Amino acid sequence: MKYLLTGQETERLKFRLLEQEDFDEWMNLFIAENIAEYLDLDPKLSASQLCKLWFDKAFHRYENDLGGLNVLVDKKTNHMVGQCGLLKSSSSQWDEFRKKSQLV
Repeated sequence: MKYLLTGQETERLKFRLLEQEDFDEWMNLFIAENIAEYLDLDPKLSASQLCKLWFDKAFHRYENDLGGLNVLVDKKTNHMVGQCGLLKSSSSQWDEFRKKSQLV
């Protein structure tokens, strides 16, 4: 099962896979202050390194049927507005996530 919404649409949005050509546009996200912490990434990495890591993870998920994030594209402007999706994980990863969530 792929867990992706590729090719689906809503009234305002189109869903598609992340593509290597999105890298420069996506870099803007990783310039934001403290973004690495919010995404559970290493804050010592540069914006370019963070973006590359994000893309590597996304492509790994796609290639291994682990779900992944769909790019959301605004139908009116045809601009990328975000990502959403499901990530497949093992029960041990879910248990770890629940432990972290309870600490917050």
